[in-house]
Amino acid sequence: MAPPVPFREAMISPVGDMLIHLLTPTHTLYHKASASILITMSKVFSVMPCPTSLFSEAQRVNNLPYSSTEPFVLSLHDDNPVVLYILLKALHSHPPVPR
Repeated sequence: MAPPVPFREAMISPVGDMLIHLLTPTHTLYHKASASILITMSKVFSVMPCPTSLFSEAQRVNNLPYSSTEPFVLSLHDDNPVVLYILLKALHSHPPVPR
């Protein structure tokens, strides 16, 4: 049996500086996460913010003012909401990770 779809808004990291916006045909979800944890734990995220990255997200991150207090918003489309929630919980070391 698949786990239920996570809450519409999930606080993965209370001090998170990234808001992951997941938009699927059936769900719109927001997850507040820590960019530094994602960059450390994921090869994809580690390449994203570097100044020479071709990712459009990197261009937006690198153009943010240093004093920005608003979290960076990363929009994802058509990802599995349950898998994304489990992945974020696991990367941020939040037990219990749903199975």
